[in-house]
Amino acid sequence: LSGIETYLTAARTSRVFQTEADYFAMELMDKAGYNPDKGLEGIGKIAEGLYGHSFLQSLTSSHPSPASRYSDMKKKAEEIRKRKETAHL
Repeated sequence: LSGIETYLTAARTSRVFQTEADYFAMELMDKAGYNPDKGLEGIGKIAEGLYGHSFLQSLTSSHPSPASRYSDMKKKAEEIRKRKETAHL
């Protein structure tokens, strides 16, 4: 059983790292002068073409589901927009 626990823990950790990488990429896009919403478009197209993860896939996958990534990235894009708006006040 410890092998399964180790695998599931590693998969969860990998999903967390992927989410952090998505956030970092959006911040980097913004700092480079690109619109972070363009990153949303790309993952949105992927999410549209897939039906999402089953419960078992969500436990064992090394990446968050495309729908989850889209949702998280959408929140991050809104956070970036709000930060930019308040910086211009």
